[in-house]
Amino acid sequence: MEDSDFRDTAGLPPPGWGSPSEAPADQADIQRPANDPSSAYQCGLASLLVGCTVGLASGLVIILATILFYGGPRGMPVVLAFATGLISVLVVAAASIGSVIFGIYGWYRAKADRASVAMPIAGVGASSVGLLAWIVAAADLVSVLGGFFR
Repeated sequence: MEDSDFRDTAGLPPPGWGSPSEAPADQADIQRPANDPSSAYQCGLASLLVGCTVGLASGLVIILATILFYGGPRGMPVVLAFATGLISVLVVAAASIGSVIFGIYGWYRAKADRASVAMPIAGVGASSVGLLAWIVAAADLVSVLGGFFR
C-alpha cells in the first residue's frame, strides 16, 4: 500500500473545478454565524421591550388620572384634553396589540427554525400583561377626562 491510498480526499473538489474558491455555492452552503440572533429572537425581544414599556406607562397614566381627578379641570381646555387622551389611549393600545402579534409571530418562527422559544414567550407574556394594564389605565383616564364634561 502506498501513502496515496490513505490520503483524505473527501474535502477536495472534483479535479475539473480548479481551486476550491472556484467551487459553485448555493443557499445550503450559506449559513448564519453562530452569534447572529434569529428572527424569532428579534421578534421576541421587540415584543418584550414594547410590553414592558407599555406596562410601565400604564402605571404613569393611572398616576396622571389620579392627579387630574383630585385637581379638576382648572383652566384646562376639556375638549382638547379629552380628544388628546382618547387618541393617545388608542395609539398605545394598537402598539400593544402589535407587540402581542410580534411575540406570537416570533413564537411560530422559533418553532419553525427549531430555535429557542424563550424570548418570544417572554415577549407574549410581557405584552399581554402590559396590554391588560393599559386597558385598566386607559379606562381610568377616559372616565376621569369624561367626568370633566359634567
